[in-house]
Amino acid sequence: MKGVDQPPQYHPEGDVWTHTLLMMEGLPAEPPATLAWGVLLHDVGKPPTFRPVAETGDRIRFDGMWM
Repeated sequence: MKGVDQPPQYHPEGDVWTHTLLMMEGLPAEPPATLAWGVLLHDVGKPPTFRPVAETGDRIRFDGMWM
């Protein structure tokens, strides 16, 4: 997740790692396990599917995430 950029218009905080840490920090004290796991893993598929602007020609993409 570190160093995997995201579209800045949707994620000005930066890479997937920073986004995930911010989401984890935003959890309530003692969240339900399903919520904590969901937040932790919600973007786990992005690194292997990342395609930069230089490759797509228009924007960062995460192709094939839902396959």
